[in-house]
Amino acid sequence: MPTTVFTPDQLTNEAYQELPQRSGSFLFKMYKHSPAKARFGDQPKGKPLDFGIWSHAMMLEPERFAEEYARDFDGSVYESIMTKGQDYKDWLKERGLKVSGTNAELVSRIIETGEQVHIEDVERELFRGKLPGREFIPVADFDKIEAMRHSLMADPDNRAMFEGGFSELSIVSDEFKCRPDLMTKGEWLVNYKTTMDAETETFGRKASDMGYPMRATMECELFKQAYGHYPAGYIILAQEKEAPYLCKPFTIYERSRGDHSEQPQAWQMGRKQLVEAIKMYRKCRDADVWPGLGGREDLYVPDYQLKREGVI
Repeated sequence: MPTTVFTPDQLTNEAYQELPQRSGSFLFKMYKHSPAKARFGDQPKGKPLDFGIWSHAMMLEPERFAEEYARDFDGSVYESIMTKGQDYKDWLKERGLKVSGTNAELVSRIIETGEQVHIEDVERELFRGKLPGREFIPVADFDKIEAMRHSLMADPDNRAMFEGGFSELSIVSDEFKCRPDLMTKGEWLVNYKTTMDAETETFGRKASDMGYPMRATMECELFKQAYGHYPAGYIILAQEKEAPYLCKPFTIYERSRGDHSEQPQAWQMGRKQLVEAIKMYRKCRDADVWPGLGGREDLYVPDYQLKREGVI
């Protein structure tokens, strides 16, 4: 098939994930660790991943975010609300009522009195019932993401990236796929990342360890296959997850700089890694052999430790 670009309506993220083509993250995991890890390893799960999904949705697709997500129930808006079993027992005991039983039985007994009270589990259920089909984001996370968006959009240069841009386009070839976070109206590809520290050297080390340069190179190459030319540029927009939620853009590629030798070192490294990773992938795929970490070898000790101990 020719390399094709799909809008989010044409190819949802769920459908994109099910495609057999390989992503940049797959190739980098194979390159950095082993083909076996990439082919058979578990996918990451948990709170950090959830936060990334929520923040991407709010920053890049605010309309979809408003349709699919909601701030969860917030008990702090009530002057008084019962939150746990001991609260139920204390309330019932004050009225001379039975205090034994499960929490559900205690709540039912409280409701039967007809008194106007607020019970967290009951109020949460009523609150969520008014917003069917939504995924509820914990209050603290929702408020943080909202504050991060406000900080991001307060910068006119950052805001300009998002105005008129296209979010979550999928570019798919016979072998590979990518889903850039954003393509601006000026044909820049933007990868939005949340981080604990966006300081240049700190984030640069993390970005290299995570394979961002190689993955950026792959996205640019697939863009070229689809459109006949490289994008105007590629940047990672890093935003810190702690107040004041500072943002910093990092360039990996810029078309106006000329040929590959004039590009940032991240681009040059990413291209080299990508060539090696693709070669490795095709060899494993064609033979259907996915090696692990290899056999026995001497234990590795970093040079700085050997020097410190006077071994070298």
